Amino acid sequence: MIRRRVSAYLVFAGCLAFAQPQPVRSLIIAPPAPRTALETFLARRDGMIGEESHFVGRVAGSDGHLATLETLVLFQPGKEGPRLQGVRIQLTGGRATAAEDNTALVDLNELDGLAKALNSMIAAISDWQGSNREHTEMVFTTQGDLQVGFSITSGRIEAFVKTGPPGATITAVIDPVRFSTMKDLLDQARQYLATPRH
Repeated sequence: MIRRRVSAYLVFAGCLAFAQPQPVRSLIIAPPAPRTALETFLARRDGMIGEESHFVGRVAGSDGHLATLETLVLFQPGKEGPRLQGVRIQLTGGRATAAEDNTALVDLNELDGLAKALNSMIAAISDWQGSNREHTEMVFTTQGDLQVGFSITSGRIEAFVKTGPPGATITAVIDPVRFSTMKDLLDQARQYLATPRH
């Protein structure tokens, strides 16, 4: 009789142990890995990081966004080594919030390709003005997820600048007439970076 009660108790206790809810595991999402040399440098954890920036200009979007372009030079104070150069492009205004990734870094070695792409797009916009193309799009994407491009749909041309990773992209719609302003600002940034400074 005692053995039966003890056995029943052990079976009941065992069932309760299996019925206990398991603790919920927390999900940790790692930040994206650096894609540009500038991002890699900023992610360093081996000392101070110095930053020099120079405001170049802004392009106003037709949707309330502003694309701000500035040069960027990164270095480690007191240490010999390369001073990384490039451009920072930030989208503000419109529906962008402070929590969104609205900044793209473009390495110096990508600036020539970006400038050539903008030249090609400006020429295409001029040639295709009034075209009856159903839909055509041209986009240049940098390593740091900056996208610059335009689309033409049934004669309507829309230029744009996008920043942010896939799924969290912020877009600034720019008047095609002002698209060349972006190219001019980029040229000014490249010239500034090429000028020796002490």
